[in-house]
Amino acid sequence: MLNRPFVFACASLVASACTPVSMLERKVEVTAAQYKDLPVPVEFRLRDSHHESHSLELGRYRFGTFEYRGSVPVTSVVSYVLERMPQHAWNLVERVGQGSDAETLVFQRDEARAEYNVHREDSRTHIRIELRTHASPIAQG
Repeated sequence: MLNRPFVFACASLVASACTPVSMLERKVEVTAAQYKDLPVPVEFRLRDSHHESHSLELGRYRFGTFEYRGSVPVTSVVSYVLERMPQHAWNLVERVGQGSDAETLVFQRDEARAEYNVHREDSRTHIRIELRTHASPIAQG
């Protein structure tokens, strides 16, 4: 018959092995901190009063959704982003709606993907940036 403290110790060990220690040791906060390598024209203002924008960074992992409003035409915003993103080592991998009032630009850099959606609505230009870092597969051994 197994000793109860031994069984409890084994169960605790298994449970703790299933919980990432780094998440237990860190205080994880979601904020609306902007990233300097995701350029936006200076005329635009971040919208975060109702949590439209939010971001999270843990080591090399970055996640963010950023909503901006401004009055610059869509074509000018797209030209600005296309010029500035390569300066931060981003590569354009997809472009949809070229020359229209609604364009999507998708950039890739290493494991990260940034998608800019730019469109006109209610006489304002809206920019939505989605940033995701894709996790590398965990090697099984």
